[in-house]
Amino acid sequence: MPARLPEGFPSDFSFTSETAFEVIKSTKSHTQAQFSFSRVAASSPFYIVVNGIQHVVDSVDPTMSLNTFIRSLPGHKGTKLSCGEGGCGACTVLLSETSSSGDVKSFSVNSCLRPLVACYGKSVTTVEGIGSQKKGYNAIQSRLAEADGTQCGFCSPGFVMNMYSLLTNIENPTKEEVEKYFDGNLCRCTGFRPILDAFKSFATEDEASSTHKKCAGACGKAGTSSCKNACKLSSLGVPDIEELGLPQWEEHKYEAKHVVVSERLVPPPAFVKGGVQWLSPTSLADLYTVMAQNPNASFVFGHTSRGIFKDWNPSTFIDLQNVPELKGNSYVPNMNALSFGATTTIAEFQKSLVAYQNSTTLTDVQKSVLPELLYMVGRIAGTQIRNAASIAGNLTLANKHSFPSDLCISLIALGGTVTLGNSTGEKTIAIQDFVSADITGYVVKSISFSLGLPTMVYKTYKVAIRNVMAHSIVNSAFMATVAKDQVTNPPIIAFGNIRTKQARMPQTESVLMGGALSDVNTLQKALQTLSNELNVDQTIGRNQYRKNLALGMFYKFYLSLLPAGSVPPSIASGMTKFSRPVSSGQQSYQSDPKEAPVSEPIHKLKGHQQTSGEAQYTDDIPTPEGTLHGAFVLSTVASATIDTVDVTAALAYPGVVDWIDANDVPGKNVTDLQIPIFATSDINYCGQAIGMIIATTQKIANDAAKLVVVTYKNIQTPVITIEDALNANSFYPVEFKPVVLGDTDKGFEDSDYVVSGTFNLGGQFHFHMETHSALIIPGENNEIQAYIATQMSAALQSLIASVLNQPDNSIYVQVKRCGGGYGGKLANSEPMAAALAVAATKLGAPVRGVMDIDTQMYIFGRRPAHKADYSFGFMKDGTIKALTVNTYTEGGCAAADTMFIAQSMLSSIDSCYNIPNLKFVAHLMKTNTAPNTSVRGPGWTPAVHMMEHIMEHGASFLQMEPSAFKEMNFFKKGQSLPNGTVLSYWNMDTIWSQLKTTADYDNRLAAVNAFNVANTWKKKGLAIVPVRWAAGWAGDHHSALINVCSDGTVVVYHSGIEIGQGIDTKVAQIVAFKLGVPLTSITVLNHNNATSINAGATGGSVTSSLCCTAAYKACETLNERLAPIRSVLHMTGAGDLTWPELITKALAAGVNLSAQGDVFPPPGPLSAEIAYNSYSAAVQEVEVDIISGEIQLLRTDILFDAGVSLNPAVDIGQVEGGFVMGLGLVLTEEILYNTAGELITHNTWEYKPPSALDIPIDFRISLLKDAPNPLDIMSSKLSGEPPLCLSVVAVFAIQHAIRDFRAQTGQSVADFGLNTPVTVENAQLGCGITPEMFLLK
Repeated sequence: MPARLPEGFPSDFSFTSETAFEVIKSTKSHTQAQFSFSRVAASSPFYIVVNGIQHVVDSVDPTMSLNTFIRSLPGHKGTKLSCGEGGCGACTVLLSETSSSGDVKSFSVNSCLRPLVACYGKSVTTVEGIGSQKKGYNAIQSRLAEADGTQCGFCSPGFVMNMYSLLTNIENPTKEEVEKYFDGNLCRCTGFRPILDAFKSFATEDEASSTHKKCAGACGKAGTSSCKNACKLSSLGVPDIEELGLPQWEEHKYEAKHVVVSERLVPPPAFVKGGVQWLSPTSLADLYTVMAQNPNASFVFGHTSRGIFKDWNPSTFIDLQNVPELKGNSYVPNMNALSFGATTTIAEFQKSLVAYQNSTTLTDVQKSVLPELLYMVGRIAGTQIRNAASIAGNLTLANKHSFPSDLCISLIALGGTVTLGNSTGEKTIAIQDFVSADITGYVVKSISFSLGLPTMVYKTYKVAIRNVMAHSIVNSAFMATVAKDQVTNPPIIAFGNIRTKQARMPQTESVLMGGALSDVNTLQKALQTLSNELNVDQTIGRNQYRKNLALGMFYKFYLSLLPAGSVPPSIASGMTKFSRPVSSGQQSYQSDPKEAPVSEPIHKLKGHQQTSGEAQYTDDIPTPEGTLHGAFVLSTVASATIDTVDVTAALAYPGVVDWIDANDVPGKNVTDLQIPIFATSDINYCGQAIGMIIATTQKIANDAAKLVVVTYKNIQTPVITIEDALNANSFYPVEFKPVVLGDTDKGFEDSDYVVSGTFNLGGQFHFHMETHSALIIPGENNEIQAYIATQMSAALQSLIASVLNQPDNSIYVQVKRCGGGYGGKLANSEPMAAALAVAATKLGAPVRGVMDIDTQMYIFGRRPAHKADYSFGFMKDGTIKALTVNTYTEGGCAAADTMFIAQSMLSSIDSCYNIPNLKFVAHLMKTNTAPNTSVRGPGWTPAVHMMEHIMEHGASFLQMEPSAFKEMNFFKKGQSLPNGTVLSYWNMDTIWSQLKTTADYDNRLAAVNAFNVANTWKKKGLAIVPVRWAAGWAGDHHSALINVCSDGTVVVYHSGIEIGQGIDTKVAQIVAFKLGVPLTSITVLNHNNATSINAGATGGSVTSSLCCTAAYKACETLNERLAPIRSVLHMTGAGDLTWPELITKALAAGVNLSAQGDVFPPPGPLSAEIAYNSYSAAVQEVEVDIISGEIQLLRTDILFDAGVSLNPAVDIGQVEGGFVMGLGLVLTEEILYNTAGELITHNTWEYKPPSALDIPIDFRISLLKDAPNPLDIMSSKLSGEPPLCLSVVAVFAIQHAIRDFRAQTGQSVADFGLNTPVTVENAQLGCGITPEMFLLK
């Protein structure tokens, strides 16, 4: 049947669709379809099947992505577009292809990277194709929703489809296989634990993969899913509490079912459109001919490198997918080698290596190299990219670019070779030469490498910012044959990312040949030679660390050359790499059945719609006819004046409609961030918006925006960091009211000790998976319909009105949900919405825009960096007498948001500690960076981190156990904060003692100390931190509107916005409880500024509470109106009516069944700033590889006071998600700029939020029992932001581990402390290692 033209496509694009299959039989793990393409008359028609529907494209664009095509199809918005570079997994789909022999291969790919044209004749399965509300949900979709593994939901379809791919290929995966399969998927909300638990429910249960800890209890449940550690908790004096475990799904064999194509279509020789041609040779001879005819063409296979090298835009592609001679692998006995075809995917390569490892084809000696090679291959990119990318492509990146290929370095040490070919013949060269060779005119045909030999030692190493999906900071590979304490043949020592190309170290290799390995002098001579030979390239960055890593990796290798048992156990830990076990989690809570469904762990109401891809986000809204698209043009300097703007080339680009800049703004050209929507003269940061290109598609707008030429004058050296600002005396003229208590001078005078220090906390991007998007539709009488991914509709309404010079009532803002927020969709949502509104008004057409990740990270600010200079005095027994802190906050180029952050931080520094004499002073620094903004826990997070750093410093100085030092300085119940707040409900002492008991803190601390005594190069650390968080909501206006329909069903509107925090579910629970109706009868509809006028922003963790309070009030109004009806019926003896019957009677009596509840909180009952306090604490155990700086989070225990939780499933999810987001802040999310002020960490390849394999291995969350809060709705407390503060516990656990090493090696420890983020680099440099410390005894 004919299909309509996809949204936003040019008029010359057309295709037809028709049902093209009938399921007739079931095969191993997927249902195969007898399929025959229906041919159409066209010059080069393009065929593809999506969810069983054939699509025929008459004129396919070689530059169009599979993602763009899928999302253009009606009802196919579940496949998301987030990073657009293969770094997040939100776009994952299943791709199925059929070989000439009829074999079917199905695998997950990033649809954002896959060209549509590369899918000729293939079948694509999206999240809509495996299950839906109408068809019935797939078990994967259901389990993810029912395990509470979806919060904002934007990433959920990608996770679902990757799991579907795993079960398609492995019917019974182990839990380890499940976890490792998700190295290419990111989630910012959940902390990953519930996602992994949901998917591990499909895994086989065996001893090796079991996540349940064994205990000595007599309950008979030890090691089973029903074990709650109750006996252990009971023995520790802790009351038994419920476990928020996974639902007990019926066990059954999972069978993936999707449509595949049973015939293989040979693509036509070429697809040509828009000056770009895609050539598809089908044999090696054909390939050589095409190469000769197109000498400047670029080879393509998986197209994954486009995610990194985005400016790669060749005019001619040669697709290698259909050349059979480039596939396959073989064992070459006479060469003691394995050979692989060039287009073997990395995943196929990995699978083949495992097969060889498990086969009898090779001897054990030959197989000995495979585990090390597999280690390295498994750390290349993520699953989806390994499924698509070829081994030759990975090596070629090392040839064409300065790319630290893990495969390349691994094969160099195995004597790897590459065979190149063209029409004139073939040649074979060593991979170590290939990386620098001129291979113009050649194609890689095959790759070979040697297998193990007797007495051969082969080792590989990689260190990256994150455990997975991260480029190597340094990688290396080593090979040597050893006999009788000597290296018997020339070894190979190779490093990647030490120089711009992979490099051998021939001088060091020679040194290894000369002496006895057991002689430490041989080691030291080799280290000295290597240190001189490395010649670390200074342009790459992390220069000292890269040199340290190279020397450390060599030392690890050297230890492995020594005879087994000859290395002392304390040093032997230096040889090993971390091996991450399967993770596990425990969650506990308390419910009150009398309040059901409130306080019950209700799954998110729209969880199934999110996991099935049916939940609608802003960019999923159907595109109105005639819609245009916008893309910003950004400044490329950080401090200058605009000289000229030339848009000639951009306007000439096909599909471009107009250029919008400040001259087109009819009203105010400014946002609430105090920066112009479009810069007119001054440029204050690199990435500032200058104008916007308007075009017929988003891709055209994005491409044309790059053609705008801007020149600058008066270019100045930018001020980027706090240190830059201090040196330049660049302060905002803002006077913050200091926090002062007592007399600090007298306090210092009375102290036994006074110490001083400095602490630096880095910034953090929001990194919401849904990038900024908006759709603006102009209407009659100048009305504007604005669909915006925002956390603040009222502010957006007023902002757009002021920009357009129109009244507020002409602007209608609506948002169903956001794919994450964390503060990033507060004021940061304004520039896109305002610019699109200007364009829509000028052009009289709908205009929408979706930011790519680079633009988003360039244009918007983030959590600011902070610095604290402090002095504090204390007594010999540890009692703190005085503290002064001067804070410095990186404001960016405008201070609208950071003024609030700096002030709230100032009032929060004391945290949990009673300090009789204190003075806190804040300073706000002006820098040439984007205006910094609120990110989850904006003021409290740096305040807690600063104070805990100070407390750790004091404990270290006194050589006192930190938990004791902290506890003795806690506030006591009834004491007051510096602002006068009385701590009437203080319960930190209860939380502290209970957590230390349940976490077995004292025994584990003793075990950690014993481990550290026995090990030099691996160290463990254990830390505990408390958090007091002040909930503030004064003047935060929120409302709820509840309408009861004639059949008794209920429609709810409220002023909060669902951003993943579960607000809709909590509000519905309150309504169900108060009205006495089932949750299934309640619908929560879109947030808009008609039903929720003048609403406060969604943020600060209090919006759920306020909206629940407003809904509670509305229900009370309804119940008051219904009371007379109930009374009359009771007096007439009618008995109890059902709710629908009661509503029928009420309607007949003319009762108004629409009620509004409104909340406008006055200053809180405790003080003007504080409504109440939230308390929590965390214990963290870590292990640190001292040589590399790598870190494993072994176990996390959190005890969190949520009062009487409105929804334990939601609140535990907030605790887990907030904590893991905080781990990113303190460990991996480093922000870097170059000297010109350009952001370096502006996409997923440079900026690294935690992955599923970075979370705590053992993750235990408990909600405090018997802790009702009389100051919030139904005795509850907030949960969104305080857990993020707890993440600093990881810093101090690492600090303790490193301090132990420093003490062991005679370095200073009393004043030692780590700034954040504690990246692998900062951890290793903090260890203070010198090569002389590398010993053999």
